[in-house]
Amino acid sequence: MIPSSHFRRRPRPALSCIVRFRTEGQGPDKEREALTQDLGLGGAFILTDEDIPEGEKLTLTIQPPDDPEPIVVWAVVKWRSDGSGDRPKGVGIQFEQVGAETLANLNDFIASLVPLQPADPSMGQGS
Repeated sequence: MIPSSHFRRRPRPALSCIVRFRTEGQGPDKEREALTQDLGLGGAFILTDEDIPEGEKLTLTIQPPDDPEPIVVWAVVKWRSDGSGDRPKGVGIQFEQVGAETLANLNDFIASLVPLQPADPSMGQGS
């Protein structure tokens, strides 16, 4: 469930992409695809029906369409949503041990994505 202390200083844009992930200890043949509901430099929300416990370690692979090299990041499940309320079923993950080159590649990839919806309706409006 989403912890009551779960919040962000600024909303994360609704950036969606297909990712592959596997839990710690599983080989590449156990990777499965999922869709992110949002993606940022610090983590993502992954839409999945799988019951992945908080604290579980994941390997996440993102394949940019214009680059033959995938972006691979390690992450930990920080919270889960059971699909009740206004949040779909899935897991919130936090990236761990992201090196400078991977962070730069991830930043470039995120910058290439188009938000599904505005993160804040008042952004971009004149005063």
